[in-house]
Amino acid sequence: MMKKYLHATIIAIISCLLMIPGASAQTTKSSYFMTSSHARHYLNPALHPENGYIGIPGVNNVFADARTNTFTLENFIFLYREDPSAPVKPMTFMHKDVPAEKFLANISRHNYVSVNADNDVFSAGFRAGRGYWTIHAGLRTRVDVDVPRGLFELLKKGFVDQDASSTRYDLSGLSASAKAYMEMGAGYSRSFLGKRLVVGLRPKVLLGVGDAKLNVEQLEVDAGTNYWNLKSRATLQVSAPGITPEYDNDFENLSGFEFEWKGIPGYGAGVDVGASFHLFDFGLLGKLTVSAAVNNIGFMTWSAKNSYQARTNETTVTITPNDYSVHQNDYTSSIEDVLDDVVDDLERGLDFFNDPANSGKKRSSRLDMDFNIGVEYAVFRNKLSLGALYSNTRGEDYSMGQCTFSLNYRPCSWFAASASYALFEKSSNSVGLAIHLAPRVGPTLFLASDCAITKINPQGIPLRGYNMNAQVGLAFNIGGGDRER
Repeated sequence: MMKKYLHATIIAIISCLLMIPGASAQTTKSSYFMTSSHARHYLNPALHPENGYIGIPGVNNVFADARTNTFTLENFIFLYREDPSAPVKPMTFMHKDVPAEKFLANISRHNYVSVNADNDVFSAGFRAGRGYWTIHAGLRTRVDVDVPRGLFELLKKGFVDQDASSTRYDLSGLSASAKAYMEMGAGYSRSFLGKRLVVGLRPKVLLGVGDAKLNVEQLEVDAGTNYWNLKSRATLQVSAPGITPEYDNDFENLSGFEFEWKGIPGYGAGVDVGASFHLFDFGLLGKLTVSAAVNNIGFMTWSAKNSYQARTNETTVTITPNDYSVHQNDYTSSIEDVLDDVVDDLERGLDFFNDPANSGKKRSSRLDMDFNIGVEYAVFRNKLSLGALYSNTRGEDYSMGQCTFSLNYRPCSWFAASASYALFEKSSNSVGLAIHLAPRVGPTLFLASDCAITKINPQGIPLRGYNMNAQVGLAFNIGGGDRER
């Protein structure tokens, strides 16, 4: 049963990414320079909002973000016409009439997907004495997948018109990670030097829900007409409540896991630090502010009884794979069926066994650190500003950066808007928009999105999009803040 859930999860993630315009921290970068935003302190703990507030439980900050370089609908679905007078029909990349060269031309050496989802159960902010306090509790999740080009070459060419000789494919570099944890934090920021300098600090306590990491250092496949020879070197680390591995009765390899509640599987701690400094103040001509922050400095430790660590034997494994050609007979070929067979075959080929060197030991993982450096020039008594923000997220095995330029408009005390344009390090660019309705006292609404949709078909379906996020926040302002205007 658990094996089916594993298959379904992987297929659902990839399928969803193909169906939306590029399935792209806790808040959009568009909110960084919005002085009324309740969520911008997640990017820099020194940047507190102007008013005190109480978030509406469950919906005070809901954020989802996804980013990819190749997993778009346009790269995996092609148009098919039986004859010039027939209507156009869609077909998957596995269809026999889609040339391998045409499909693989859009596939990179490494094809990645990064997905975040965050939801604050509770948050609040208020001024006390000379400082500003924020408290929050929420769920943080992240999934990262890196698929090498060799896997798609194997899918498309491995069993189509192949002669008796074998074909070698290199799937080294395949990796996947997923983590989920509860975060509870309390932030404090305070101004110095006549309010020119603001320093912020936020310590956090973390309760682990689950963590998994697959790292395939070597995976070479000799694909014959009716067989696979796989030579692999890979490690698998999984932590979850009461995890127990399951092994296939026929092939005696790892096929999934069972779970049983045995207490919280992991604990951790983290801290965010940040500062903001009014570098120059020219009065009516405007002021220049610089800011910087380092977030998620910390780690998670997972208990031994809730962890499973495995590796593969450095030997060659021969298997008889599924016949993918059965999915190539018509234009309705199912990507889900193909991926289901691929996962099943790789499970048998990656012959994991319990790692004796780490068996019965706890494991640890570090948080994905975020670096933010911002520069803002505000004019017309802070009603209009131009901002530039460089951000970089560093995980255990990756680094991803972007530079965001924004135009920020705050004409009155209860309304603010921000329009942005982002340059991404490893994918296409995007545009963003954020709007905040925030009276000094009363209900507030925050909406924001950064997305990149560069091609839409005549039916209105987005075909090419590499970055997308959305954020919504509902809160109640309680006043008590400081207005800089």
